[in-house]
Amino acid sequence: MFVDTHCHLNVENFAKDFDEVLKRMKKAGISQVINVGCDLKTSQKGIDLAEKYDFMYATVGLHPHEAKDFTSDLWANLESLAQNKRVIAIGEAGLDFYRNLSTKEEQEKVFKKQCDLAKNLDLPLIIHCRDAYEEMYKILVQEKAKKVIFHCFAGNLEFAKKIWDRGWASAFGGMLTYPKNEDLRVIAKICPDDLWLIETDCPYLSPQKFRSERNEPAYMIETAKVLAELKRVDLQDLGKIEERNVEKIFGIKAPSKK
Repeated sequence: MFVDTHCHLNVENFAKDFDEVLKRMKKAGISQVINVGCDLKTSQKGIDLAEKYDFMYATVGLHPHEAKDFTSDLWANLESLAQNKRVIAIGEAGLDFYRNLSTKEEQEKVFKKQCDLAKNLDLPLIIHCRDAYEEMYKILVQEKAKKVIFHCFAGNLEFAKKIWDRGWASAFGGMLTYPKNEDLRVIAKICPDDLWLIETDCPYLSPQKFRSERNEPAYMIETAKVLAELKRVDLQDLGKIEERNVEKIFGIKAPSKK
């Protein structure tokens, strides 16, 4: 059984066929999901879902694209949501210097506040990083970040080794299956077995087999197959490794077998 460690079932893209999405997920062998917040609305929705479904968990965060909307009231609400017992991480938080929908100064300010929140609550920090790897690393070191997950890891091998040396994790999604991403597969192959996770980032970044479709948790199995081949283990054993990593990083135990 696998865990989708980063998905967005808390967005409108799944409103029309939500129950069918859950059925397909379970049929594919995905037993648990973590719905990641990007703003106040999706953070609240993730908590609502986690309180309704025992196989769902939530995170609370402000995506770097949303940093421009930061206010003291918004932050107070986000801090309050983070206290919920179904919240298991802060994020997704980070820097995106590719699209720059918020200024660098706005992004860095909001990111540092989320680093502090994760540290104060002793929660892992889920990172969104694009074209800002060195700036990101510098802030994380300055903030003395402990548990860190680089979501949809797309850095180079040198950067991967830097974060692994600090015990920070790389999460691999649908991009691992794209033919052009041989360098990423090399990174995934040598990633320490206690420092990787699998995710979808659905509804985005569908694996190659479903590239033209909306992504969903059931499709994560395609990424798992590629990772299992790279690691030279069977799919069942890969699932057991991921369960251990999820428990270590997020504190989530695998559901008991019935």
